[in-house]
Amino acid sequence: MDYEYKKIPRLIEKKEYYPDGANSPTIVEVHKCFCRKGTIEYHYVPGFNDDWFEINCERCDEKYHPFIDICGRKWKVYLAK
Repeated sequence: MDYEYKKIPRLIEKKEYYPDGANSPTIVEVHKCFCRKGTIEYHYVPGFNDDWFEINCERCDEKYHPFIDICGRKWKVYLAK
């Protein structure tokens, strides 16, 4: 599978919420997307190995898979083909 390393886009907002019945908050970091027309949300639960990304941009959603690896100060994004 082809991939690219991308600099982590600018952070727009950081918020937290408690899903129903949860004792730990889920943190949501909202970043600009790579084409700067939408956003990419990084959701994670501190203390647990539970994290995921949501791409909220039609253009970037078509170009990249929603699973992204964090590698230091870059994201490893997988190209959709």
